[in-house]
Amino acid sequence: MTPSTHPRVVGQLALGAAERRRFTVHGILDRLGRARELARLDALLFWPSGDAAVDGTVRGFCRENGVETYLWLPVFADSGFDPDPEDLVEDAWGGRGADAAGAWPGLGRGGEAFLFACPSARRHLDAVRARMNGELPLYDGAFLDRIRYPSPANGFGELFTCFCPRCREREPEMTVWRENARDLRGRLGSASDADMERWASLHALFADFDLEDFLRFRVAALFEAVRGVAGQAREMGKRVALDLFTPRLAALVGQDYSLLCSFADWVKPMSYCFARGPAGIPLELACLARGLVASGNFSPRVVMEYLRRAFAIPELPDDPGQLERGSLPPALAGDERRRAERMTTVPVLPGFECVRHPDFDFDMRAEDVRGYVDALGGAPGMAMAWNLLYTPDEFLEIVAGGRP
Repeated sequence: MTPSTHPRVVGQLALGAAERRRFTVHGILDRLGRARELARLDALLFWPSGDAAVDGTVRGFCRENGVETYLWLPVFADSGFDPDPEDLVEDAWGGRGADAAGAWPGLGRGGEAFLFACPSARRHLDAVRARMNGELPLYDGAFLDRIRYPSPANGFGELFTCFCPRCREREPEMTVWRENARDLRGRLGSASDADMERWASLHALFADFDLEDFLRFRVAALFEAVRGVAGQAREMGKRVALDLFTPRLAALVGQDYSLLCSFADWVKPMSYCFARGPAGIPLELACLARGLVASGNFSPRVVMEYLRRAFAIPELPDDPGQLERGSLPPALAGDERRRAERMTTVPVLPGFECVRHPDFDFDMRAEDVRGYVDALGGAPGMAMAWNLLYTPDEFLEIVAGGRP
């Protein structure tokens, strides 16, 4: 593939412990073959199993069939090794990993812990770079995932990260910002529905407590760390793609599209409208709503109205639980794709749930996949998330019908 082109249909393949139990090597290759035949798969984002023979067989199949391979590399969480506890982000109250207010109960129950290392944790980044040196030569490119701070799924307090000793040493204002964050949460504890009805956005709330510079620090620290990892891939002659939060929520996790995309060949927004897991829009907003309710004297209805206003999503229900159990219209993903395109000059290949997965509490229907494909019309490409092993032929045929 020449530098001026990009894949049109991308698949994702993760070979975790559950997949190795459920699928033989022949079964894995059969699903890849079906994706290549029916959807004309151009590229594969591959989270390898760690079994050299199996992983080599997958890469060999892709090479023989003209499918570009990217090492699916989670950077700050679930990087193939457990981050040192001292490298985890630290919130304004000294907590690490998760906060009780609004955290998703399923966090850490599966094979992915979603515990984030600080972007300034040099030891962690050195380990990621070492993994890249060992594995990336076998691939055409690097697909960088988990390039963010914790999201609302980790709990409301984890939005106020990172205040670890490294960050405090790096920026003297951290001590002031930490007190401001504590004041903000204290103010929430005595606030009422009437107060929330006056707030225009979460950013405005942070600004009221002089935390805008803190938000800018997060963006800069994340950018610097990710640029270093991407630069290493470039030096190795590899292409770079990024897995990013959906544009409406990206600022919550310290992501700035215009900055991060400056060193990417293409990006994949995670504009998931059905998923009940981290990065899924319904779950992230539901966790944020619960975190706000737990932090103050707010009614769920007023909090949900606030989120409608703050994130410009009029379809939200009045109850966080109803939102988490439900879904949002696929048309939202099309709107998010257009938002992403306004933020960057590189190709935007939206990701959407294209699975019927036994381990996830939602069941995609053909009409849902068709809704996504229709909503994403005009995109230069699309990414079928998250695992081709659970993508039915029917879904692959729908993708082929809407292939860019």
